[in-house]
Amino acid sequence: HLYKNAKSQLPTAVRLAVMDTADWAAIWHRVVGTSSPAPVPAVDFSREMLLVVGMGQAPCMGYQINVDTVFRDKDKRIYAVVRERHHGSRCGCLNEVVSPVDVVRVPRSVRPVTFLERRETNVCEERNDLR
Repeated sequence: HLYKNAKSQLPTAVRLAVMDTADWAAIWHRVVGTSSPAPVPAVDFSREMLLVVGMGQAPCMGYQINVDTVFRDKDKRIYAVVRERHHGSRCGCLNEVVSPVDVVRVPRSVRPVTFLERRETNVCEERNDLR
């Protein structure tokens, strides 16, 4: 994972394969915000590409996104398994808007990437022992 953060500046969900420096610089500024002093992480695009997955805005802490695995099938098609974790209806929630993002390096390929989605919901139980 090149970069993972719960508080990106991406307001909507994204699934991207980034193949060059110019696109990466533009996307990086969308991820961290244009006023951020964070330098664009270096990537050797002659050998690597990046997968960027963002969840978009969520209402509170605890939402997560992750690229679990990347693989090729026998026909050399590329798949990235993306797992989103959402809050359950009984879970407490710290009211702070988040926008989770995960950026991973993978070997460069000209083949398109198919993002396979997995969605999980946190299961929280009601606490009856508080008096």
